[in-house]
Amino acid sequence: MSENSNPQYSLQQISVGNIVNLGVNLYRAHLKQYFKLSLIAHLWLLVPIYGYAKFYALAALISRLAFCELIGQPESPKIARSKIKNQLLKFLLTGIFVTLIPLIQTFGVLVLFSVIYALLNLIFDLRNLTLPGNIDYLIFIRIGYFLIFIVVYILLPLWFYSPLFLTDLPLVIEDNVSLSQTIKQSRQLIKKSRKRIISIILVSFLITLPTIIIIWIVVRLFLTLVLPIFPKLILSNSLLFGTLFPIFLSFINGVIFMPMWQAIKAVVYFDFISQREGWGLNLRSPNIIETNNES
Repeated sequence: MSENSNPQYSLQQISVGNIVNLGVNLYRAHLKQYFKLSLIAHLWLLVPIYGYAKFYALAALISRLAFCELIGQPESPKIARSKIKNQLLKFLLTGIFVTLIPLIQTFGVLVLFSVIYALLNLIFDLRNLTLPGNIDYLIFIRIGYFLIFIVVYILLPLWFYSPLFLTDLPLVIEDNVSLSQTIKQSRQLIKKSRKRIISIILVSFLITLPTIIIIWIVVRLFLTLVLPIFPKLILSNSLLFGTLFPIFLSFINGVIFMPMWQAIKAVVYFDFISQREGWGLNLRSPNIIETNNES
């Protein structure tokens, strides 16, 4: 870490691409440490309630470690754990809130779309409607369904989730923050940056997609080859590939990619705070993270 006295950096907003790159580089630089915490966090998911709280707390812990690297004050996991020691209930409630609220909001919009479609179908009989020139209206219905799918199942959940993107960061970085305060702070920081947050999420997902596909192919191939070796295996193919395979795949992907997401969130939090408090970030090299506190 080195200092840079140029004040222009305190005014510079980090681009979406640089945010993702910095998050990935932080993960690479601390791969063993972050991966270990991620593995422990996901194993805690096997324990109901208390394990879920530990999962959210350890995920936030990774963000704190990444944030401390960005501000030039690195911490060891042992020291950083003191920030989550007595806040497990807050992390559990935060995790539940961040998960349920966007789902409920999205479900409400989906119901509204369904009601509107039902009314239109009742009025115009859309299934049997044709356009001039004998154009089958079902073509447009299918296109409409596709667009609704994109909006309702991808963009709307992200739109509702984006203001809550940073809810766990104040809990693990700042002192004596309540649940309502961390939610309020996340909303305030992201108030005018929803599209930017959605762009960060989509770009991050796209760069992980090839790896996710490769993991899916490898695991599926492994199970396909191993299953015939145990013909009397109690598990049926439908149970194995329909239930256990997706769970196992989600576990692997979560362990691998959760630290990257938490590091990216730390960079986003740093970016917003730097705009407010005058911290600067020097991006001269994609592999070097240099930070400066000018406050």
